[in-house]
Amino acid sequence: FGFLSDAKNIRVTSGINAPPQLEMEYPVTGRRFGDLQNGRIIYATTDPDGRPQPFEIYHMEKPLFGVCRVFAWHIGHKLMGYTVRPFTAANPQQAAQMLTSGAVVEPHEFTITSEISSSVAMTVATPRSVWSLLGGQRGSMLDVYGTGEWEFDHFDVRLKSRIGADNGATV
Repeated sequence: FGFLSDAKNIRVTSGINAPPQLEMEYPVTGRRFGDLQNGRIIYATTDPDGRPQPFEIYHMEKPLFGVCRVFAWHIGHKLMGYTVRPFTAANPQQAAQMLTSGAVVEPHEFTITSEISSSVAMTVATPRSVWSLLGGQRGSMLDVYGTGEWEFDHFDVRLKSRIGADNGATV
């Protein structure tokens, strides 16, 4: 356990409805190089005002010129490995609760909530991964409710109507 003060070129990227990813370079002569291994957790901030978030190392490139590139996913990525039982929910809050309590892996650290208002029911007829039911697939919460953005904060995953602020910039 300790600070990775020798890390260079640390970059955290994220997109709408996707947990952040971390990429950094670390010298093989760095004080903590031996601590960097797949499955280990690195804490890094994802924005200037945010608290450090946990990232799990999933890949390390072989060192080139004495520097190793390290890649890590936000801990929310673990939801890919959790399967949820079939359920029917009357609204987004119940659906989020079922994703939390209906996961086959018990106990788990994640809490999934929704701030979206809707009276549309969501039905999951066969076991599926929690991750696939967040979004990006037919029958997911984003598909069923047609709106929202996922926020990943440690082990809390929240469906909000909007994340961030509109600063008037257009790309």
